[in-house]
Amino acid sequence: MNAPFLNQQYPIDAFPHIVEDALIEVNGIVQAPMSMTALSFLSSMSAIIQRVADVRLPTGQVKPASIFALVVAESGERKTAIDELIASPIREHDEAEERRFVKHRDNFVKAIDRWQSTRTAHIKRMSKLAEKGEPTDMIEHKLVELDTIKPMEPRLRRLVRQDMTNAALMSALEGDGEAVFVNASEGDVALKSDLMQQHFATLNMAWGGESILTDRATDSRTATNPRCTLSVMVQHEVLEKFMMKRGDVLRSSGFLARCLVTRPMSMIGNRFVLSEPPQWKHLDVFHARLRNILEEGDLRLVADVPRRTMEFDNEARRQWASHANKVETMLREGDYLYEVRDFGAKLMEHVARVAAILHVFSCQEGKITVDTVERAFSIVWFHAEEFRLLFSPSLEVPQAVIDAEKIERYLLHNVWMNGWDTIHRNEMHRIGPVRGLDRFVPAIDVLVSQGRIWITQAHRKAPLVVNLNPAFFNVPRLM
Repeated sequence: MNAPFLNQQYPIDAFPHIVEDALIEVNGIVQAPMSMTALSFLSSMSAIIQRVADVRLPTGQVKPASIFALVVAESGERKTAIDELIASPIREHDEAEERRFVKHRDNFVKAIDRWQSTRTAHIKRMSKLAEKGEPTDMIEHKLVELDTIKPMEPRLRRLVRQDMTNAALMSALEGDGEAVFVNASEGDVALKSDLMQQHFATLNMAWGGESILTDRATDSRTATNPRCTLSVMVQHEVLEKFMMKRGDVLRSSGFLARCLVTRPMSMIGNRFVLSEPPQWKHLDVFHARLRNILEEGDLRLVADVPRRTMEFDNEARRQWASHANKVETMLREGDYLYEVRDFGAKLMEHVARVAAILHVFSCQEGKITVDTVERAFSIVWFHAEEFRLLFSPSLEVPQAVIDAEKIERYLLHNVWMNGWDTIHRNEMHRIGPVRGLDRFVPAIDVLVSQGRIWITQAHRKAPLVVNLNPAFFNVPRLM
């Protein structure tokens, strides 16, 4: 597993304006990595849209409009804060669902007691009649009728789940068409769960919307037509250790290929307190749209109305096929996606799923358009690049390049953005992110060779000065 960072901006303009505006607003206030924030938005959208819509691929198969997201980042990057902000209507919906469940459960307990008392009385009367040798047909008929009106135990349908065990997931998905949003910020716990240790197949089938059966003597459950959105954050070192032990299984099972992956550069140390309280103008609009789709999902559930199936119009179908053919050539030996052909093989399905999510969330009428396909492709391609950078064996990056990226980030946020264009080299070594001359000097050499900086010295005894290249550092970027 590799350790570099992708040196390109996230295509936030590919999102509908209602999402893009809220994304920029949240990211600017919380100051979290952009790609992590974007995946949090996409995951929340996926979690609610999977309840109301599916997508028909141009090849004919119908697939869930849902995603799996894997964020590789350090603790303290504020993923939990981001998720709580973005998905607050989903959590409010779950809280209301729990209140409804408690009320219905109390009513059920009373109703089942009455039903059981009636049934017991009928059985006692039937026994007495049988003892006397009298006919019991009428009582038997009443028992059959009684069984048809047995009170149904209410079910708690919480969308957000944090327990990543196979039993918990199967319990949530049991039945027909149930949907969950598994959201875990403690990736080390997630990786140690039995889902990630033994039951990749459960997750893979949930991603595909396939029926899942667990048949054990003590616990037999069936999930038919399930829907699952997954969002997990894990530290790089934790994932790296896991990959060393079970990486072959993680890849060969196809689980990783089902994930949109990102490993953003850290914002820790470059987040500063704002003097004014945040104003959530655009986030409120985003939340209103979330609530509308949540309400649609609830109405469909009550009325037992099936999910709508989103399809591509003719132009969009041709464009999707064109991209699919180009991606296919990239899977050839030695080509761009050859070493990550597991992800490449599912890349266009990711595009279709994201296109459906964008289409539904932006309230577009009719079929998915070519513009939406292009937007979805740009989002998924970003994550394809991230996947390749993280998991392609030939892209293992020298430590000097990794350290150079850390120093570059430090120079941008702690020097350039504070209005300076120089810093003493010794000072940067003393307080910067890379310590030890054996790593610091090679990293500086990398930055010099890339033209990011140059070193000057006024005279032989003067301190060495690092000069920042304005042509590079003056370019606006979202990192």
